Amino acid sequence: MGGRKPVVAPPKIIDAIVHFKNRVIYTDVNGEIKIQATTNNVWEDISKHLNSLMTKNALHIFVQQDRHNIKSELGISDVKQNKESKIDHVDIQTKSSTDCG
Repeated sequence: MGGRKPVVAPPKIIDAIVHFKNRVIYTDVNGEIKIQATTNNVWEDISKHLNSLMTKNALHIFVQQDRHNIKSELGISDVKQNKESKIDHVDIQTKSSTDCG
């Protein structure tokens, strides 16, 4: 038993993303190649290009997780994610069972 059949065939997704390659990836001031953040309008444009059959978030995840080797199709290998966040990391403190009275 297989998974759900994709609404858009992976080759069509790859073609659409490659079509927008110059907007999907960029080089930052430190010379690092990065993937645009989910909030960048390029993902909405790619979604529209695919007749809105995939959400902008799904497209971003497709690239970020290197599905179907999309990063190699884009000519990139090790890229960093642009999260557009001012928070570098969050420390989560948990109580141990001894802390609970």
